[in-house]
Amino acid sequence: MSMHMPNFSSSKIVNNSDGTYSFYGCDFSESKDLSNDIVKQILPGGEYNEVFTAYLDVIADYASQLQAAGIPIMIRPFHENTGSWFWWGSMNTAETYKSLYRYTKDYMEQSGVHNLLWVYSPNGPVTSEAAYVSYYPGDEYVDILAFDYYNDYNSYPAAADNSFFDSLDTTCNIVSSIAAKRGKIPAIAECGVRVMKKDGSDNEGLLVKGNPVGTEASGKNWYQEVNDIAKKNNMPYYLVWANFGDSNFYVPYKYDATHGQELINDFIKYYNDDSSIFGGDTGFYSNMGTLAGVSANTYTGQMGYMVYPFDRDTILKATTLKAGVKNASKVQFIINNPDTGVKLTLNAEAGAEIAAAGSEPTLYTADLTEKNLSKLGKTDTATITLLADGEQLAQLSHISLGKAKDKAPANVIEDFEYYSGSDGLLDSTYTSNSAAGCSSSFVLDKTHKNGGTYGGAFMYKLETNGSEVWTGRIKSELTNNDFSKYNALEMWVQPDGMGQKLVIQITDGSGEEFEVYLTDFVKGTKAQYVTIPFSSFKGKKGGTLDASDIVKFAVWCNSIVPEDHTGKWTVDSTIYFDGIQAVKLTDDMLKKNPVDKNGLIITDKSLVKKDAADPGKDDPTTEAPTTENPTTEDQTTEAPTTEKPGNDDKTTEATTAATTDGSTGGNGQNVVNTGDKSPVDVMFAIMIASLIMAGAGYIVIKKDKK
Repeated sequence: MSMHMPNFSSSKIVNNSDGTYSFYGCDFSESKDLSNDIVKQILPGGEYNEVFTAYLDVIADYASQLQAAGIPIMIRPFHENTGSWFWWGSMNTAETYKSLYRYTKDYMEQSGVHNLLWVYSPNGPVTSEAAYVSYYPGDEYVDILAFDYYNDYNSYPAAADNSFFDSLDTTCNIVSSIAAKRGKIPAIAECGVRVMKKDGSDNEGLLVKGNPVGTEASGKNWYQEVNDIAKKNNMPYYLVWANFGDSNFYVPYKYDATHGQELINDFIKYYNDDSSIFGGDTGFYSNMGTLAGVSANTYTGQMGYMVYPFDRDTILKATTLKAGVKNASKVQFIINNPDTGVKLTLNAEAGAEIAAAGSEPTLYTADLTEKNLSKLGKTDTATITLLADGEQLAQLSHISLGKAKDKAPANVIEDFEYYSGSDGLLDSTYTSNSAAGCSSSFVLDKTHKNGGTYGGAFMYKLETNGSEVWTGRIKSELTNNDFSKYNALEMWVQPDGMGQKLVIQITDGSGEEFEVYLTDFVKGTKAQYVTIPFSSFKGKKGGTLDASDIVKFAVWCNSIVPEDHTGKWTVDSTIYFDGIQAVKLTDDMLKKNPVDKNGLIITDKSLVKKDAADPGKDDPTTEAPTTENPTTEDQTTEAPTTEKPGNDDKTTEATTAATTDGSTGGNGQNVVNTGDKSPVDVMFAIMIASLIMAGAGYIVIKKDKK
């Protein structure tokens, strides 16, 4: 069971007169509504907890009906959590995500549902065990360790590149190894091929024709190759995403009994392979009696999660710390101020059950008094640790005690001065998205800057065998969202001379991403000011930027492989940034400093910065820093998914499919070679390598193909 839960503050959710809620007005887009810091608002005590539990009740009702029939379900909540596009994604800290996942599982069990097999599935590629388990809810909460990973092609036309399979193999090996250590089942929870369309509009799924994958294009049957890698790494299944039409599909399809999409013969060949089992071959229902006789392991150790506060919160006055805990006789909160060296232990008291009466977990609370706050002292880097019978269940970081967090002036998007000198705090403010073998990070730098104490080092690595790859950092928590009184973005940049595609991206409240390229500029190495009029940002959907509602800022770097280069192309370099801010350019400024062919104004000095002796009241760089309101949550409205940048080919996609010999069939369709069996009609395909499994508490079934 996959789900894309709506943001539970959405106005599309209807509160019925009888106190129930209707979610029928919601669609996929609500899962990409990042507003209202909603994860914090749906946990116990939050404003939208009742709405969230009403949604869970719908799932529980359905699951209970299947439970009565003895049918187990794999459930994959809050998937792709290491990406930035869903409200449960990487803009939440690891501890906040763990609280959400753990609370959800506990609630379902308290509702009497016990036939769910819980899947944890962050984004691939996975590069290390530490990276994979950083958001992992814990062995007590997860049955299946998996990941979502797509074979992406970001440019058109796309050249065949089989490097995805190497990265997939590495990812499978890491996840399978973790699963083996923890007694779990590994799997590929979601995958597929996404190819950029000829008009540059999107890369949702395969093309009708001209794909860079498949036996004819790359020498490999994509479906068979993924199957073999999964099987090699002891993964019993992989799932390919759904077909929604000929402009958004992931599985080759038939037109009729003898014609199909250009990859149909590869798919049929894979279907006929002895190692693949499709839904109709599993014998699942005929084995229900055997499955019903298997018992599950029960965890009896201490379990739990924080309910309040959360990472990076501010505590200015006496408050109550809260956690949900079960299987414990003594619960404590340890508060540590590393700046003063003071550490306090607060013993928690058990209160009411979080959900159903007589069930666990129990809500434990402890009062943090004004006296204890004063004793701890002021800091922005406190930690709060949750202990149950001496076992650490959670640890919050970067808690501000006794002081409001400083905030940048309203026009400043980033100047790297408000992170208490902490690379960790800076890193937690940005989320990432990278192709296989690629990575990036922002770290504070005292040397490369245009003022103040710190600049920011954008450290990136790109690695490709030829196809365009990318890496980027996305900031979703801006001090301000209304930049309507400005008309340009200014930043200080020291390029690295590598000439890769550097993309500055901003997203408005509509969810559309707007981009400008600094590719020519980063061919040099001289530090200069880059000023970008808002009118230079081009929308990926052809829209117009709404400067009154800017919700995200991102820096991306895409690969550009020199034409004369052969073999693997690797760039491991650093570009420095500082003073990224919105500014107001006058007509006179624009006349004296016209934009270049890339829509940029490159200067040695800032166009707006004045002498310190005469800053001028209208100088947008002189706005005073602010402090956050300690009692009000930031209600910033954030945008839907931030995806891969930089494709602007606007030509038109062809829609006819080629035959296996390169010609077209009588009606432009691919002639089907049916092989040994007739293919199944596939709209939502689950590919099984050599096993079918039901997970913890159920046996694994092995079935021969013939």
